[in-house]
Amino acid sequence: MLDDCLTAAGELDGTQPPSGKNIARQHSAEPYKYDGTPKRDERFPRPVNMGVNAEVFLYDEKFPPQPKTLMMFYKRLRELTCREMMASIITETPDKPWEYYRDMRASFGTKPATR
Repeated sequence: MLDDCLTAAGELDGTQPPSGKNIARQHSAEPYKYDGTPKRDERFPRPVNMGVNAEVFLYDEKFPPQPKTLMMFYKRLRELTCREMMASIITETPDKPWEYYRDMRASFGTKPATR
């Protein structure tokens, strides 16, 4: 496969004429289908579990800073579901203007990419 690709491109450094050979697709032979089902490993059995109220813990002055930092990490892990949902919307709405994708990305707290 690599040899065929290199020959089709005119070798690694481009010094040979391209072969014009059509390379058969392997992994992209069929269009990608996004699976929007949230998945977690065994450490996170229920992605929407509210068994721990992070805000109550974070704002309670009797807890020291280090456990609060760990709780913030825990809270961020739980927020992944929001990002997964946004990824599914972006993935399932093809052919929109660049501004649409930029604004969708900005709406869930990441810095918009420049084009």
